[in-house]
Amino acid sequence: AAGPVLKIDRIQVNIRADATVQAARVAVLQQGVEVEALSRKDEWFRIRLPEGGEGWIHSGLVQEVVVVTGDVVRLREAGSTNAPMIATASKGDELGKVGERGNWYEVALPGGDRGWIWKELVQPKAFILPAPASVPIEEPIVEPAPPPVLRGNLYADGLVRAAAGEYEEALALFNEVLAENP
Repeated sequence: AAGPVLKIDRIQVNIRADATVQAARVAVLQQGVEVEALSRKDEWFRIRLPEGGEGWIHSGLVQEVVVVTGDVVRLREAGSTNAPMIATASKGDELGKVGERGNWYEVALPGGDRGWIWKELVQPKAFILPAPASVPIEEPIVEPAPPPVLRGNLYADGLVRAAAGEYEEALALFNEVLAENP
């Protein structure tokens, strides 16, 4: 099963070999790139890189992507149903989770503003693993087996041919008998 999706939230970020800024840089990713979160260690996510391989990124450099599950959902100024509504989101909309308090997520809106959404109305976006490159499987060409050769008694067949006056055919059959069993 694939893990949740993280979206790079800075113009350019370094991906590290371990969960520390002192670790070697293994990749650089650009803003907007989505990666799969494999695990978490303190403030760091272990991720799968787009080209394969793994690395670590600080949680402050990414947004967890959540998908709206309610039909029309109100986004509010604060994590409370009493807070003023600032926008709405529709089922399937993707938002970047930037914070959490109680039963509410703070989310980044497409225009750069932030709002709050009740966490029961969203779910983490699951990373969809790319389908393996399909290689056409060639069906083996199965040619029908030749019908079995039923061989009678070659000597007897030679006698029949000789009696019918087919001497060359009879001689060929007799020679074949002698070649197989001198």
